[in-house]
Amino acid sequence: MIVLESDNIKLPRVNKKYNKNFSLTKEYRAGKRLLYTLIMLNCLPTVEGPYAIIINVGTHLDIDAFCKPLLDSMQDANLIDNDKNVLALCINKTKVKRNQPNYIKVELFNIEEVKNE
Repeated sequence: MIVLESDNIKLPRVNKKYNKNFSLTKEYRAGKRLLYTLIMLNCLPTVEGPYAIIINVGTHLDIDAFCKPLLDSMQDANLIDNDKNVLALCINKTKVKRNQPNYIKVELFNIEEVKNE
């Protein structure tokens, strides 16, 4: 099931997560809130774990820079019960120039669905 698809998104980065006093940065909170809002717009049912997630992304960021905020947003939106139950994560990245829009498509499955294909 597709849980998130956006052709023009500013992805949050986990390496921009904390201020010097270890509070969350405004940029990180705003990025995570955007992911949460886009996920909630789809009004999707919860998927039973354990999970397999496939991400297709176009970005100049590191391939893993946005994964933690994305998984946390999926958990906050109650799509998954806990991100520790993600047993398979596939990320396909297309390199995009720094000032070009990022895109992302996220698919969520129960891991048994993927094993049976």
